[in-house]
Amino acid sequence: MKIALLPLAAAAFVLQSCATDSPLMLDTSRFPVAKVETKTFKKGQPTSEDSIFPQVAAQDFTRITGQWSPKGATAYTETGTYYGATKYHWWSVEVFLTAPERARKAIESASDGYKADLGSATNASARIYPRFERKEFDWGDAVSFFVQYQNDNTNYVPNNGMLTYEVHGLTRDGRYVTASFGVTHPELVEFGPEVRDYRDGDPADPGSAMRRDPHYRLVETAPPDAFEPSLAEIDAFLNTLKINQR
Repeated sequence: MKIALLPLAAAAFVLQSCATDSPLMLDTSRFPVAKVETKTFKKGQPTSEDSIFPQVAAQDFTRITGQWSPKGATAYTETGTYYGATKYHWWSVEVFLTAPERARKAIESASDGYKADLGSATNASARIYPRFERKEFDWGDAVSFFVQYQNDNTNYVPNNGMLTYEVHGLTRDGRYVTASFGVTHPELVEFGPEVRDYRDGDPADPGSAMRRDPHYRLVETAPPDAFEPSLAEIDAFLNTLKINQR
């Protein structure tokens, strides 16, 4: 699937662009994003302040993070909320110098998300991989999918508290791109007691209870623009990624 740039209207948001001397740049001027920050890490450098699950860079990489406005928001405030909206959506894009061999093979040849077995979380495991698709961006080839992470023996159906849209790709010069976006859908529920848990059975099995669940099938088949943010708009945003030459 070739990614096309969307004809987006100018948005009334306070926008922040990445520094021009950054090794990575995303065009934030046409998308409803704010609180954009860029950080570059060297191999061996701590990448978070989490004392419980400390993380150290295995190789040099750059991370861009930000917030994506909900529909209907009209302005961004420094408190981290939007006027006229109840929740923003977080996002993160990382570019590594090289791709692990397992990730490279998965991006090149995996037939579904369970065989690809990709994921960006370091302190939890991915349990489901709906909507696995192959994508072609201006900067390289990629796969995209939904994922939910958990660090216990539960396995919840897609819900608005856990659903993440991820893109993993290889640039033309062999770098590894990972992108994660928190997403929601109006027909999914917030995480809570009513969210179904299929801890028994293997969701990689097409006949499993998880794969037959209506909310799993919903995220597999819903139009890209039915999600918040729109999956098509996320892909168009990622298509603007520019990486300085090594």
